[in-house]
Amino acid sequence: MPHIIIEATASAISLVDPQTLTRTLHEAACGIDSYPKPGVRTRLHVLEHFRLADGSPDAGFVHVNIRIGTGFSTEARRAAAEALANQLSALFAPYLAATPIALSVEVTELDVTTRVNRSNVAQVLTARTAGA
Repeated sequence: MPHIIIEATASAISLVDPQTLTRTLHEAACGIDSYPKPGVRTRLHVLEHFRLADGSPDAGFVHVNIRIGTGFSTEARRAAAEALANQLSALFAPYLAATPIALSVEVTELDVTTRVNRSNVAQVLTARTAGA
C-alpha cells in the first residue's frame, strides 16, 4: 500500500510518455515518508474512449487515485495528494497554455475489513537486499 491508479486519456498520453508519467508518480509516492516502499504499486489505464467538455479531440485528463489503508491523518493524506499533483502539474506544464487538460489527484482509504491481501514483496525485497 498505497496503490497509485492513474487514468489518463489517450490525448493526454500523446503529450507525456506513459512510462515517464508512471515512473514520476511512482517515485513521488515512494518519496512519501509514511508510505512503506514495498507496498507502493503504480498502474496506468489509458482511456481510448472518453468525452470531455465540448468534445474537442485534443482535450484530455489525468486522474490519479491514491488508495491507502486507514490511519493516515487528514494532513498526511492532503500532503500526499499535493506531492503527486505537483509532479503531475510539472509534467504537463508545457502543454497547459494551449491544450485543454484536467489534472486531478484524490486519496481514498481502503476498507481494511473487506480487503484481502497476500503478498511476499516485502520479504523478497528484504532477502534480496540482505543477499547483495
